Amino acid sequence: MLKQHSNGMALNVIGRRPLGVAAIGAALAPTALSLRAVPAVAQSRTAYDLINSARAVSMFAEILKNHNLASEFSAQGDFGFFIPVDGAIERVPALVVERFRRDKEYARQIVLNHITDYTGLISMFEGQQGMTGQSQKVKTRAGYTLTLEMGAGLPRLGGYPITYTNIRGSNGYCHALDGVLLI
Repeated sequence: MLKQHSNGMALNVIGRRPLGVAAIGAALAPTALSLRAVPAVAQSRTAYDLINSARAVSMFAEILKNHNLASEFSAQGDFGFFIPVDGAIERVPALVVERFRRDKEYARQIVLNHITDYTGLISMFEGQQGMTGQSQKVKTRAGYTLTLEMGAGLPRLGGYPITYTNIRGSNGYCHALDGVLLI
């Protein structure tokens, strides 16, 4: 926004905007910044450790604890973890949340739907308008196949935007997802 200075010159001023997708990424940034960048050496913190230390995904961390599923995010191997941010969980309809709380197997399947066989990096480069991106099929630990889209707009998994990417844990990369991969 332009503001007029007292001497008549126009100044560029950044206006206030509500917190949105960028704020979610910023909330996860301390987690990413707390890890030392060491090329070709895995970090010592598992995906579960990273999830448990990030405030922006505290609701998902609580779900993992309540259903004794933390071990799924601590397992050895190399996985792609797509972690729903708190705002995404808050948007899930109340009846679904109630089923999630009552039905342990349903909860387990939803949680496993957020662990994939995709082990690569995700580019946040949005490309130019009208540019087509690339898509790739990824398999979840719940047995479902989802589409990962990159290159045209924000990257997406299952149609939901990926808001922060490539946080390296000892057992794979964690990515923040603005959606819940329901079954």
